Amino acid sequence: METLITTDHVSVKLPPVVSRAQAIADKADKTLVIVSRHRMFATVHSGMCKFYLPCPCGNFGNLSMAACNCTVEEITDWQRTMKNDNASGIVFVEGYLRWSDFVFDKNFTEAALLLFKQAYTELSLTANNVVDMSDCAAIIANMDDSAKIDACHIAEAISYRLH
Repeated sequence: METLITTDHVSVKLPPVVSRAQAIADKADKTLVIVSRHRMFATVHSGMCKFYLPCPCGNFGNLSMAACNCTVEEITDWQRTMKNDNASGIVFVEGYLRWSDFVFDKNFTEAALLLFKQAYTELSLTANNVVDMSDCAAIIANMDDSAKIDACHIAEAISYRLH
């Protein structure tokens, strides 16, 4: 399992579409550009794949989050840079990571994971949000002298994000 990011409490798996695209590019010995709004894709390195945000700010085409603040010229230059990378193809990874792409350690209770899943869906959390909230919830649990991360710890971590 190739991961995008790993901390003490959670790992985020590389989505299957990206893994498959990487495998095809490597086998065909072709360069492939993968475009996604997920900034953490930039941390994944593959010999035949290059990762780009859709524009310099990363919000181009994103209707549910912050608006793109790039000029037309900046976006045009950005897209030209992608095309000049001698790529044999471009794959756009749309949407967000699935809940199943997250692997939590055994210190999370069932109730904590259920609440976290609901928050992920309803608040449109990013993978970075989930990682940060996991770390925050672990610190809160530690301060409570709790061996497990429970729903109350997740709820408190979520409340800090909302302020």
